[in-house]
Amino acid sequence: MPKSRDVIRVGLVGAGYIAGWHAEVLKSLDGVKLVAVCDVSQNAAEELANIYGAATFTSVEAMIAAGVCDAVHILTPPHLHCDLAVTCLKA
Repeated sequence: MPKSRDVIRVGLVGAGYIAGWHAEVLKSLDGVKLVAVCDVSQNAAEELANIYGAATFTSVEAMIAAGVCDAVHILTPPHLHCDLAVTCLKA
């Protein structure tokens, strides 16, 4: 396992059905750690985050401000991807 400073800290944006699949793959990778789950539904974010020991957020802006992620997986409905991606890339 890489040193902790070499670990890529990943946040999931969207806690729906596909998010569990992404979380499981991330868990299986060396050098990657799921650290945050962001969803407009606090309950959905908490449910998934609690399984993986991740922090929860209800806005991408709050997740970015917390400075906990190096990368994100955007798992929202497709029509929301562009604005979320631009927000994350600017950060």
